[in-house]
Amino acid sequence: MDLTHLLEFTGAHVLFAAVAAMIAMARRKHHARIIAALAFFSVATVTFIASVAVPGSNLVPALLSDMVTSKRSFVYVALGMTTASPWLLMIFSSAETAMVSRVRAGLFCCALIGTTICLAALVFFPVSKTEYRVESFDSRFSVQQIVDLGGAVRPEVRGALPTRLAINEADQIFLSIQLSGQEAYSGRIVELIEEQAANGQVRLKTIADSACLFRTFGLAARDGQIYVSRAGFLARANQGRLEYENTGTVTRLSDLDCDGIMDYYEDIVVNLPGCQGPNTQHQNNAITFGPEGELYIAQGVPNDRGLLSHPWHGKILRASPDFSEISIFASGFRNPFGLIHGPHGGLFCTDNDVTAGFNPGDELNLIESGAHYGHPYVFGKDDGGGAFATPLLLSVGTSSFAGIAYTESPELPEEYQGCLYIADFGASQILRITLNLKDDGYAVEAETFVAVPQPIDIAVTQSGDFYVTSYEGLVFRIRYMKK
Repeated sequence: MDLTHLLEFTGAHVLFAAVAAMIAMARRKHHARIIAALAFFSVATVTFIASVAVPGSNLVPALLSDMVTSKRSFVYVALGMTTASPWLLMIFSSAETAMVSRVRAGLFCCALIGTTICLAALVFFPVSKTEYRVESFDSRFSVQQIVDLGGAVRPEVRGALPTRLAINEADQIFLSIQLSGQEAYSGRIVELIEEQAANGQVRLKTIADSACLFRTFGLAARDGQIYVSRAGFLARANQGRLEYENTGTVTRLSDLDCDGIMDYYEDIVVNLPGCQGPNTQHQNNAITFGPEGELYIAQGVPNDRGLLSHPWHGKILRASPDFSEISIFASGFRNPFGLIHGPHGGLFCTDNDVTAGFNPGDELNLIESGAHYGHPYVFGKDDGGGAFATPLLLSVGTSSFAGIAYTESPELPEEYQGCLYIADFGASQILRITLNLKDDGYAVEAETFVAVPQPIDIAVTQSGDFYVTSYEGLVFRIRYMKK
């Protein structure tokens, strides 16, 4: 039960209680006036709490709207009314002693007060942060939380979610943050300054802040510029049908006056499919530059296993160094999220699996030019009789592959050099992937490197420091402690 459903449940409960109390008062039941007054005070209080928790909401219209538009909301409203059904005892109870009447009225009043206080406590004083394991599986590495965007409680309510990381040639670390408020979503790019702020966290310097930096699911930095893979929502009517516009864009941010703030935005790649339904999370995701300056873009598919509606859906795209030409580099992906050049200059990506009734496993793929990786025709290790490329690695259990990084930093122990590192969102861990080149491909070994809560992305500096974003509104640093 999230906060919205909790408000639906509690609101329906106190409204039902208030109506029952009004009927009891009309029937001149003992102490009904006191109970009715308290019930309506509870309704007013819950309405106020709802407006604070979900800005702009109004309790009664919101309940009616939610019941019509969402089956799940209807269930929570119905559940709230059902649990309030004992209030009907006030209406239909038979004659009773004065003592029993007072006791019953006291119990009803305590129920109202307790329900309202508990809801207020959950909204204004969150119970506690969810306890997750934060641990390094190699004692030579430390794991430290360095950024907390408001506390690891309800990131969707708090309104700040760190998404992607990028590190440039000078080891400057950049972080994209998705913001949500009363009206819409917006975005921000910050630089992580390695000096402690007053609260003991790493200092954040905002270098770009705009409502148009919406859904920044890809980030790259080089030559003093920031590259953002972003998308929006737009549908137009076309010959009687509503169709999504291609809102996916890669935007270059520049600092023309050299004051450390990005003040010039330029779209260098446009007309990517972007966000489309029903799976609007699957858009243009990670971006990475190749050795010749070419830009690679991961583009997802907006459905589970349906036919593609855009020729760039489920593709790794390649933009020429001057961004004037876009070509399909590889095909057959569902939602490629992480993208990086790794061992021997190879291009690697993580790809999220299908969800219809089973979990074949997320994929780690070595991307070959012109190859097809199976979606939507096959999944897992099925190569369709040799027609499709197979993944290097499949996730297991609750694992869910997200961001990916690669390092050859000489500052790290030898066994940690030349490895891929995957942010495993579902299993709350970072995997270290060792790739040993064989005659027929790679032999892959995967082991848990560190445990962190719900990691989204990972990046590593040339000096060997790892940075990880977490869906809990946190950023972690993993550092090798030299002897």
